[in-house]
Amino acid sequence: HEEPLELIDLKKISIISGKKSKYPFFTDGKSEYSFNTSKSTLFKKFELNKHSNSKKINLPLILDSKVFDILNNFHKNLNPNVFQINKQESLNFFSTDLIQDDYIILPLYGQRTYKVVEKKSGINAWNACGRVRQFGESYIPIPSIVHKMKPNFFPSKDIKFKTKLPNNKIISTKICQEGNKAFQSDPLTDLCTWLYNIIDLDIEKSQFRFQQKNVYTYHDLEKVGKDSVKIIKVFNKEYDYEMHSMPLDSFEKFKNGKEEF
Repeated sequence: HEEPLELIDLKKISIISGKKSKYPFFTDGKSEYSFNTSKSTLFKKFELNKHSNSKKINLPLILDSKVFDILNNFHKNLNPNVFQINKQESLNFFSTDLIQDDYIILPLYGQRTYKVVEKKSGINAWNACGRVRQFGESYIPIPSIVHKMKPNFFPSKDIKFKTKLPNNKIISTKICQEGNKAFQSDPLTDLCTWLYNIIDLDIEKSQFRFQQKNVYTYHDLEKVGKDSVKIIKVFNKEYDYEMHSMPLDSFEKFKNGKEEF
């Protein structure tokens, strides 16, 4: 759609009444406008029955599972001289390898009882007995079945590696405890301070929970619709793994081989 870009005639502005909106609508006799006060943005209504419209173009829908295949084929057919390699990321983005990431999914709950968050371990390790704990001093449990499914996915116990969180922060992490059953950060608080903010949606609420010794339960995970994390092994980056929060039942599907993520 095309139409002239005209200045608003300030002398002819008048409010348009009857609009079901908390934002003001007005006209200058030529066009209609509205002002979104929360975004501090002026919107203009484009009348498609006026001025000039292009012919309708029929665009085919592309299945999500086919998007990267289509991009990959498109990239292969382009002249390589059109790319300025020194000014952009690697073109490996367009590779179908992106669909075949080496990854695992870890639950934020224990395995002794179905979908129960342990009160003194895992993300509630700050509630364990013994020494005084700091806020965020916890870890993500690694069930034994994950090691059986991907035996060489992580480095050996206590060897440090870098993990990128969804907030783009890169933290030092390692595998710990007997049986390599804990994924934790170094310092110990970095990982779960981020994770608690995902669960409570407010880090101050998490700190109050810590002060009141109000442990996390599976119900807390249900409320935010996330009960696990995905860890992707990456290459040629300044970090070794990426972590993402995952929706409910992701780990159950992963361990049973029912779904690709």
